[in-house]
Amino acid sequence: MLIYLIGAPGSGKTTYGKKLASKLNFNFIDIDNFIEKNENCSISDIFKYEGENYFRIAENKYLLEISKITENTVISTGGGTPCFFNNIEIINNSGISFYLKTEIESLTKRLENSKKTRPLINTNINQYIKKIIDDREKYYIQATHTITLENNLINSIINIIKPT
Repeated sequence: MLIYLIGAPGSGKTTYGKKLASKLNFNFIDIDNFIEKNENCSISDIFKYEGENYFRIAENKYLLEISKITENTVISTGGGTPCFFNNIEIINNSGISFYLKTEIESLTKRLENSKKTRPLINTNINQYIKKIIDDREKYYIQATHTITLENNLINSIINIIKPT
């Protein structure tokens, strides 16, 4: 089983993904880390030297590779992963997806406190998040499930994939 976590930057895809994978005894893949390892280059440097178009093509290529994994795996996607090419279809056809819907205020606070470099944030974080949600929500809502309960997110996902 493949479980994909999708959502805006700062929604907790990687943090919750690691916890969920551990609780389910699944493997865990962060697609950005997977890309960095395979490209032998940081995401920031890919954007800087190759550009976003190159990155999105690579992201699609590696998503296709990941979608063929046969082991139980939780996959943390990049914030833009579902929004380019046919990525949302790849995600939904190869596994079960969860949109981690998070309030703009929470996303802004998390990104302001984040140590992670995010190459597309070059403006006011709150404005950036509002634009991201406006541009990408139409893709995010195509997820198999939408989860909004931040405190019980992991248990909510487990109850959906393994009903008691």
